[in-house]
Amino acid sequence: MIRVLLEIDSEIIAEVSWRDNENILCQSDKETFPILSGVDTCSYSVFNQDEMPALLKELFCLLPKCSNVSIAIDLARRCQESPGTVLTFTAFDE
Repeated sequence: MIRVLLEIDSEIIAEVSWRDNENILCQSDKETFPILSGVDTCSYSVFNQDEMPALLKELFCLLPKCSNVSIAIDLARRCQESPGTVLTFTAFDE
């Protein structure tokens, strides 16, 4: 399972996840999903405010496949609107 964290200064502000979400959030098609193709279950993927428009575009493409993506979209929007925040995708519980 991938945890999507909204963070500022390494402090978690909000977190979302859902069962088996790695099947949706870990994309292999680098052409269609240049950002999400970098998300995997073995590392941290951290995206800043400037990357949110592109990430949101990719997340919206996944929405028809999985309605739960909407909660990740909400965090990405918050990141886009909140200076100094980052959005982290991770499979780790720490």
